[in-house]
Amino acid sequence: MSPPTVMTGLLVALAAAAPLPFGSVPEWAGGMLAGGISALLAAWGALALRGSVPLVRPPAWFWLAAGLFLAALGWGVAQTLTGIPAAPYAFRWEGAAPVGPVALDPAAGRAAAVQIAACAGVFWLALQNGRDAKRAAWMFAALGFAAALHALYGLSAHLSGTNTILWFAKTAYHDVVTGTFVNRNTFATHAALGLLCLAAALRETFGDTPARTVPRRERFRWLVAEAPVRKALLLAAALLVGNAILLSESRAGAASALLGLTAFLAILALRARRRLLAAAAMAGVLGVGLLLATLGEGLERRLWTAEADWEERRQIAAETLDAIEAAPLRGVGLGGFEAAHRMHREAGGAGRIERAHNDYLQTTLELGVPGALAFFASLGTLAFACARGALRRRRNAAFPAAGFAACVLVGAHSALDFSLRVPAVSVLFSLMLGVAVAQAWR
Repeated sequence: MSPPTVMTGLLVALAAAAPLPFGSVPEWAGGMLAGGISALLAAWGALALRGSVPLVRPPAWFWLAAGLFLAALGWGVAQTLTGIPAAPYAFRWEGAAPVGPVALDPAAGRAAAVQIAACAGVFWLALQNGRDAKRAAWMFAALGFAAALHALYGLSAHLSGTNTILWFAKTAYHDVVTGTFVNRNTFATHAALGLLCLAAALRETFGDTPARTVPRRERFRWLVAEAPVRKALLLAAALLVGNAILLSESRAGAASALLGLTAFLAILALRARRRLLAAAAMAGVLGVGLLLATLGEGLERRLWTAEADWEERRQIAAETLDAIEAAPLRGVGLGGFEAAHRMHREAGGAGRIERAHNDYLQTTLELGVPGALAFFASLGTLAFACARGALRRRRNAAFPAAGFAACVLVGAHSALDFSLRVPAVSVLFSLMLGVAVAQAWR
């Protein structure tokens, strides 16, 4: 096998294995994942210097996104260093010295910076290896089937009634599907990204729909006779993943999956210049409603009991906004949300909150307004490039369309939860986005 093929296989295998140790959330698991990514980057660099792998040179808009991302990450690292004026936030709550780290928790900031840098490495490797259309199709199909295997394990553990994650007893979210994740929302987001991979693979397998002038027999042959085994496997995997998402009883996960699939279908419909946008949205809503009625009784029940959770999260959001006002420009440092929120609540009541359940607010608190805007703008630039590529490309438009839909999916879910802060989810998203961006220009 050629070096690019081996590199692609190792990259996909790393992303597929990331969920196995609790989504790589434990420090040891996250360290192993980051070490594996670093080894792949070093191997790719050595091969690139020897000329054994082609070097993809992205267009100018990519470097704008890269510059914004590096500026945000660079500021996140600088927050953990000494020798710069400390933030007034630290004076208010800790009486810190005038000179010291901006970050309230420098160790957590360094760990978060390593995770973000590792995801950037995955994105770069996916960009370099996903430029070839056949390799991109293989990567999306392999990631989709890996998501189906994780869903199969989650469904098996759930239906058997063992209430375990691997060989460990569950500590939360009993009687719902969580796969190898602790949190059902995180599992649902990971599975929804896998569902998008399967949707893109199905779109490329089926190809362009024949015109209405083609005889019905020929259209039926196009639907069934071409690669029937591959189509059947992809459809079965998609059904498996969809059922696992519903049985996770994650409201935000199910809604985000629906929104992502709708965005995927809508942008392909716009590309084909057909009046399918409204039909795709309606079909998605009706399909999810039907599944809820037949398979998702628990999820349907939770949809009607969301008021208490919403009130709690609204309170956390209000407290996070108050904390942002204390240090709007410098932030409190990556990984500093828990410390900032704990100190903030000391004056108004007891309680320990580890996440804001809103990545936009938490990132703004940690990086400050300028750093957060740079970070969001970098991802927005890539999402826009994927959308434009899906509309303009003559072939292989499903890949940038899936990248845009993945941005919509995680963007919506990030307003309600923190799945992208789980390494397994962020690595899968980075890999998908890298391949999609690689296919976003001609």
